[in-house]
Amino acid sequence: MNNSGSCSSLFKRVGLDDILKSLKLTLKQESLIKAQVIARLIFPGSELSTHRFLTKKNSLPEFLDVDLSSVSKNQIS
Repeated sequence: MNNSGSCSSLFKRVGLDDILKSLKLTLKQESLIKAQVIARLIFPGSELSTHRFLTKKNSLPEFLDVDLSSVSKNQIS
């Protein structure tokens, strides 16, 4: 399992999935939050470096079922 898969599995085990679901977010909002947290765990850095990580080719979209290629820098802050 790669880093993205490990982080996604960790999200479920510690209950963060349930917390996000309780906030009544859209699927896209929920996926973007997960992507940001996973990106910071795998590749810690600034908002700009997180944006770059999320929009380059990686396996996060497969695990989160969301297209991250069009995420703007403003959505990361």
